[in-house]
Amino acid sequence: LMIWMVIPYYFNLIVFNMGILFFLCCMSLGVYMVMIAGWSSNTNYSLLGGLRAVAQTISYEVSLILIMLSSIILVLDFNLMKFTDYQMLIWFMIMMFPLSLCFLSSLMAETNR
Repeated sequence: LMIWMVIPYYFNLIVFNMGILFFLCCMSLGVYMVMIAGWSSNTNYSLLGGLRAVAQTISYEVSLILIMLSSIILVLDFNLMKFTDYQMLIWFMIMMFPLSLCFLSSLMAETNR
């Protein structure tokens, strides 16, 4: 639920300057839960399964971070409100169409669908 805190609103109650960085940190917290769940069952097979899931999650997160880095380079800021300001005329999804397809496929793989 903490990820919803960084969504930019038009009435600017909270201006979060490091919104992208906070989003990435909150997104990567799920790795620890999977690792602890695999370790706490106290069997070797569940530990191996948990480590496999952690490795898969980290590999997709690295690709997501690298793709998001290209849009951060366009805006030159971590503030999500500036992202909405820059996308008033043309969306980044249209400007970087191949990267947006990679981003959407990585998001679908991250949710295990």
